[in-house]
Amino acid sequence: MSGLDPASANPFDVTDEFGQLLHPVQDFYSHTNWVDYDPADVPLFESGIGPWVGPSPYGTIRRGALDLIVVEGLDPPAPITGFVIRQTPSGVNRLVDVLGEDEVVIGLGLISDATDASLSPPGARIPHGSQDDSDDATSISKDTSVRTNHRAAFDAAVRQTRHEWCRLLHLAAARHGQAGAGVAMALMVDPKGSPHPPGTLCHASGPGALAVEARVTGIRILDDSDFFGNGELNFSLVLYTKDFRRSARSEINSISVASGDNLSAGSLPESLNLGVDNYDDVVVTLQAWDDENLTADQDGIFDTSDEILRGVTLDFSNQPFTPGIHRLSSQHLEVSLEIVAVETSGFDAWIARQVPSHLDRSFGGDPESDGLPNGLEYALGAHPGLTDNHPWFALQGIRSPDGYALSFPYRAEAAIDVAWVIKQSNDMRSFTEIYRRADGIESFASNNVTASFDDPLDPSSITVIDRTLRGVTAFYQLEVEFLGKR
Repeated sequence: MSGLDPASANPFDVTDEFGQLLHPVQDFYSHTNWVDYDPADVPLFESGIGPWVGPSPYGTIRRGALDLIVVEGLDPPAPITGFVIRQTPSGVNRLVDVLGEDEVVIGLGLISDATDASLSPPGARIPHGSQDDSDDATSISKDTSVRTNHRAAFDAAVRQTRHEWCRLLHLAAARHGQAGAGVAMALMVDPKGSPHPPGTLCHASGPGALAVEARVTGIRILDDSDFFGNGELNFSLVLYTKDFRRSARSEINSISVASGDNLSAGSLPESLNLGVDNYDDVVVTLQAWDDENLTADQDGIFDTSDEILRGVTLDFSNQPFTPGIHRLSSQHLEVSLEIVAVETSGFDAWIARQVPSHLDRSFGGDPESDGLPNGLEYALGAHPGLTDNHPWFALQGIRSPDGYALSFPYRAEAAIDVAWVIKQSNDMRSFTEIYRRADGIESFASNNVTASFDDPLDPSSITVIDRTLRGVTAFYQLEVEFLGKR
């Protein structure tokens, strides 16, 4: 974790040590009988996001529906009296019964290969075995494809490895704050890769209802960290959520600058957009490094000979989310970040996509002057900016023996923030509400008024039957009310 300290980051050391630690983690599934108890359903041995909790000798560990006794040491405590390797119908014998008094089976044993006789008691010793299948039935290794349960062990090792990356991010955040996790997100992820491995707590989430844009508006170099002239600086900008399930990134490489320089607009990292939920905590980090110019290594690829500059991190998980300009600095950089938030659902998001900002985007506005306000077009599925004179955009009424059948277009996506209202009059002077649909449900209907979708599988129009004024002249109007997102 010290290598992710933003004050002295060394992500290469972190990567090296992380890889070394992953080796025994991956070997666990091949060199123990954890997988063999049920190769079709192999849970992770350690699924937390805090520090690893190692099993105690002769302690109990949960494996799905099983409780396994960790067999380690030559002197098992009472009531354990011995062990026996179970003989299975398949002939591959890797399961261990734990015995109590009178050799009664009192549990199942989790063992590793018996490379050290001082750790494995008699009766529970199964050797590692060879790489081929010559001793597959009497040894535990699942290292190669010809060994029984190799694929299950391989898949479990992959899942545990992916999970460990997620754990690393959470541990970095716990130790150093999001500035530490930001170092890993920006400098340990291949630009073509993803920090969201599937099947983990960090797996990618779909876009949320709020679009957050992070835009670098200025970078001033306080110290280029290069003692031999201009620095060849590279910048990695990452916008992500605190739970590490959503992110966006951009990089700009090999910009020749010196201490005191301001980057030109064309040298700044590209802006980032990320769809998040309203409850997401958002983090923006900008990390940088200097290509070592004493070697032929000015390639924009971060490697061991390059020098890390201390980056900046804007963490909204410990402060209110505030769009606008934020100015951040470190010993190497001064950075101006602009944060913009735009709804991706509801009327505001819809009108922003439909109407240029210099025109009237209000709910009651009518930029194309076709008599249909923006809010009505939003609710009925029309298009601001296009003149819609089609009669089907109006309320259609048909008189029948049962009353009046009133049909109107319905845009289901608008149910998040509008209500459709039908009002009735017999004199055109006063109107009475007889039907209201809000929040996607019929929230009000007068007696003798019913409503239904014309096609339940494609709810693009609604017909309301009014039986209250049979045989008399009636007038109706359709209103759309803006309720705000709920």
